[in-house]
Amino acid sequence: MKKTYKIGMFEFDSQNGILISDNSEVKLEPLSSKFLCFLIQRQGEVITRDQLLISVWQNRVVSDDSIRKVVKKLRQAFNDDARQPSYIKTVSMQGYSLIAKVSSVEESIESSNIDSKKGINFLSTTPTKTWMIVLLSLFILILVGQYFNWFNTNQTISAHSPKIEKEQYPKIEKLTLLSGSEIYGDFNEINKQLVFSHRENNNEPWHLYTKTLSNGEVKRLSWDGGNYKQAMFSPNGKQIAYIRTNELGTETWIADYDQKLGLIKPIILSKNHFAKEILSWSSDGESLYFYGREQPSNPFSIYNLNLENQERQQVTFPNMQALGDIEAKESPDGKYLAVLRSTGDSRFSLMLMDLHSKDLVVNKTMNFNATYITWQRDSHSLAVSSFEGDFYTFSLDNKQLLEKSGCNPGLNDVFYSCGLDCFFMRSHHMNYTDIKEIPNPFEPMKYQSTLHLDASKAELNPIYNHVGNTIYFSSIDRDRASIFRRKVGGEREELASFGSRRKISNLSLNAAETYLLGKLQGRVFILNLDTQAIKFITSALDNVDYPTWRDNETVMFSRRQTDGPSILSHNILQETSQLFKSGLIIQRHLDDGRIFIVDEKRILYKLNIDGSRQEITQLPNENIDNWKVQGEYLYFTKLTGQDVVMTRHHLSTKQQQTRIMAQNGFRLNFDIHPSSDKFLITQQLLADSNLVKVHWSPTAINE
Repeated sequence: MKKTYKIGMFEFDSQNGILISDNSEVKLEPLSSKFLCFLIQRQGEVITRDQLLISVWQNRVVSDDSIRKVVKKLRQAFNDDARQPSYIKTVSMQGYSLIAKVSSVEESIESSNIDSKKGINFLSTTPTKTWMIVLLSLFILILVGQYFNWFNTNQTISAHSPKIEKEQYPKIEKLTLLSGSEIYGDFNEINKQLVFSHRENNNEPWHLYTKTLSNGEVKRLSWDGGNYKQAMFSPNGKQIAYIRTNELGTETWIADYDQKLGLIKPIILSKNHFAKEILSWSSDGESLYFYGREQPSNPFSIYNLNLENQERQQVTFPNMQALGDIEAKESPDGKYLAVLRSTGDSRFSLMLMDLHSKDLVVNKTMNFNATYITWQRDSHSLAVSSFEGDFYTFSLDNKQLLEKSGCNPGLNDVFYSCGLDCFFMRSHHMNYTDIKEIPNPFEPMKYQSTLHLDASKAELNPIYNHVGNTIYFSSIDRDRASIFRRKVGGEREELASFGSRRKISNLSLNAAETYLLGKLQGRVFILNLDTQAIKFITSALDNVDYPTWRDNETVMFSRRQTDGPSILSHNILQETSQLFKSGLIIQRHLDDGRIFIVDEKRILYKLNIDGSRQEITQLPNENIDNWKVQGEYLYFTKLTGQDVVMTRHHLSTKQQQTRIMAQNGFRLNFDIHPSSDKFLITQQLLADSNLVKVHWSPTAINE
């Protein structure tokens, strides 16, 4: 039986893709028909670009124009006005919504109605048999009633039938309303209090605050010049562990907590340990989990620090070249430990270990940048989120990792479960960075005109072209991630766009400025600047990083393997790859012919003509490829205490100069104009974030 829907004044035959009105029939193209079916299934919801790419375009890379063309064709079929829509509404910066009333029409019911009308017409020509009409009508009504009773009893209505006036998810309620930004939230059920970091502007450090949800009372706990982050209550609510950073470095502290007096008798935990990245309390409140590593070249491991005897125990032992284990949470009943392991760029594993038997009971692969875990109260299910806006739930009962509908980059950092589909998270607008051009900070300041890219979205990864008259950069908002080009004196031009939860990085141009190289969710791609076509040159299974150009047609990138990193060379015309050099992670060719390499210990060398190496310096660990060589100087950025600092290192004399680029910041991207007199930097803005309660769509609907 074919499925037909009543949409406003139209009927839609979904099996044949035909839209029917009183005056005409329109045969929709297959893509338009599939698009409309997806809207029908979620009638009244705002459908995001990410959802369309996954469900309609099957994760193919398409432009926004392609989506708009399909919407335009559907509007033409409905005779709909985009400015005053009756059928398909465009929701600015969010997506599309089918706003017309939708109902399901079964073909068999229509046939019965048609037959009954024919019978009535025939009998009406025989006035003497009026009583037969009455009996026949009653008989038909009985049959129809029995049919519907059978229909409902046997649940023959499709699971994909539209739900009229369906509730909109996720539902978001603000928990904090301070002017500025809130991050690193935690909640204690006994105190009924939130603890979080807050600041009103980018020039001041983060301070600790609490909010009592029962009466709305907000208190500030810290007042000195340090940055206070990652505060978390002990399970009984009587202690708070937190991180404090100042110009001398980062330390982990723990203090008793009094709801009237605040923090009492704080002590340093990391004085004899490297426990500077605390993650969570144990369920019994007797120890803390943190991540760290014995050597800078090692991957991160999870450790447990006993608070009574200060003994540290290593819990996980990753054996890999990737980042390692960066998050851990015990289940409320203390039975399981959930761990997030980074196995490569945008590749993570969710691992669950039975703390009694030490058995690994779950090892689930995830292709997104997972950052936070929170357990639900049943100790049998949990949620995982990312900064990019991914949100998934996982159940030990069925071992399924399910994505919640409505995920977006403005909603992240899950930290508490308030029910089956209820979570405390962080919400922010997407304009958290701008790109600006500044005079060379190491040269005497002089008057000159510089560029500032001010927009309502986050701008990242700025680079100049080889003559300095054009810049390329990426941006992200709730709808999409894009790559732009802007020539001096011209308008910005969108070159490519992807789903909003796609991470773009490592942009660079070949010398001829015919291709742009970059990385998207761990895959290396090239963008043809003439045709604006995207081609991926590595697979989703590759573990690759640091793509650079060797010449106009050859790309080089690092691949992590079991025996260590290697540099591969890829010819983009012949579409062939081959091993180039083992033991290196970066090889960068400059326009002037010089070659610089970085080994797995982060040592930067200049490669001489005879093949020998001239050691320059060891690069900082924060962002190994965030360095530039211009003339006789090496420039690189690093985090020093609370600040982003740029260093200028003379290649011959090894003398260094430093400049603070941002206080209380963490954005490190920059580029240098070919003339060396100007820099492009990513300026961090206040995210204007709040802690929120999020009600996601009921689990039964998702499953």
